[in-house]
Amino acid sequence: MGHRGRWPRVSGRLVTASELGPQARLHHTHIFASDIDETLRFWTTWLGAEVVADEVLLGSRNVMVAVGDGRLNIYAQPPSHPERSGGVHHLGIQVRDLHSLVGEMRAGGVVFRKPIAEGEGFRYVMVEAPDRILLELFESVPDQMPDAAETWFSWPQ
Repeated sequence: MGHRGRWPRVSGRLVTASELGPQARLHHTHIFASDIDETLRFWTTWLGAEVVADEVLLGSRNVMVAVGDGRLNIYAQPPSHPERSGGVHHLGIQVRDLHSLVGEMRAGGVVFRKPIAEGEGFRYVMVEAPDRILLELFESVPDQMPDAAETWFSWPQ
């Protein structure tokens, strides 16, 4: 699918995304856990994961762990469709301007099943990428974010 939106220009020249700076980043892989404590023990014991945050978000326990430079968001719930995706639920893509991105994607023919939802300190929307890979596109809202979640969602400097 091609991009039908307007590409930014400077002095009539197309500006690449890399020149604008990061507008999105892979923030985390979201996995289900039938037994979250056992899952945490596995990741911390065998792979050196460090707990970054342990919070209740949208009514469920979510634990963010750092594994090297990457992150896993471990969700306290058994996999909903283990035959389809095992324990992987989605890839979390943090963006700088969710409303603009969703507008551009809709204009380009991308279908969203639900509108943007508001959480405590963030807004998000789920969208299916090619090959049925579920993406969570989200934007942090720092002035509404609990203090404990600030390091979880802040952009790297």
